[in-house]
Amino acid sequence: MKFEVVIPSRGSIGTLQKIVESIVNSNVLPSKVHIIIDKFIGKDEYDIILYFIFKKIEEEKKQIFNIITNLNSNLCPGVGVSYIRNFGINLCKSEYMYIIDDDNIFGENFFKETIESYSKYQNNFEKEIFLSPTIMYRQTNKIQSQGFKKISPFLAKVVPTKSTGDYSTPKLIGGNSIFGKTNNFKKIMFDEYFEFIYEDLDFSWRATNLGYKIVVDNNLKTNHMEKEKSATEKSFIGTPKTAYQKSRNRIILIKNNAKWWEKYIFYISGLWIQTGWFIFLVLFLGKHSKFETFKSILKGTYEGIKF
Repeated sequence: MKFEVVIPSRGSIGTLQKIVESIVNSNVLPSKVHIIIDKFIGKDEYDIILYFIFKKIEEEKKQIFNIITNLNSNLCPGVGVSYIRNFGINLCKSEYMYIIDDDNIFGENFFKETIESYSKYQNNFEKEIFLSPTIMYRQTNKIQSQGFKKISPFLAKVVPTKSTGDYSTPKLIGGNSIFGKTNNFKKIMFDEYFEFIYEDLDFSWRATNLGYKIVVDNNLKTNHMEKEKSATEKSFIGTPKTAYQKSRNRIILIKNNAKWWEKYIFYISGLWIQTGWFIFLVLFLGKHSKFETFKSILKGTYEGIKF
């Protein structure tokens, strides 16, 4: 099974070194790995990135990597992760592809087990599937995500899937790691109006609404090496920009995908409870730019309702 990998990245050398190492140590290699650098860089920085991420890599294995920047393509960095993922999707020519965030590390059997898992569960379901591994918090035994059952309209909160079996079929998944047929990714694509935050939930919700099946393999695992986050950062309202995006996008997500009765409950309940919670977090637990972040919550909420 030939597949390509798309890795959106901000160009952190330390982060890229770790995921590149995971890939080259795999016993099954992708036919191509597209690392898309989501920031404007100059020639010197580009050369430095290449040197440090590839300095310990065999020449033959370097050939599978395709480093995409503003220097060697028509890429426009800074537009948002949806745009970056779509850029990568359009580069892929293999029948299958994997979108993986750059702050992941995994074992040598990860790709092999992904292919086996996909083949197994695709045979189990009549519908086309998208497969996601279980996301582990760093190198611990703590499960970070196995997808989400739904978004509760009463509280406007995602309801996590907690499965003890071999797999689960959540309605929604995050964008950390998603495997599937390239043509299916190209049929759905990420909505670029969602620059970041909820863009992955929108993608998977639209996929399930269109009849695709989301499968999370509870035995297939990747380690998400994200940085430590404050309470506001965990809620994606730690800065004015993220607060605006989350406040706006949560409303558009419901408008675009929910059933009419879910929208009704959300507007009379969840929207206002969640907005109040955001304001509480910013005013009492926020560390920087509290007033600007508060204004961004109000602005995002207003523009989401107006959308």
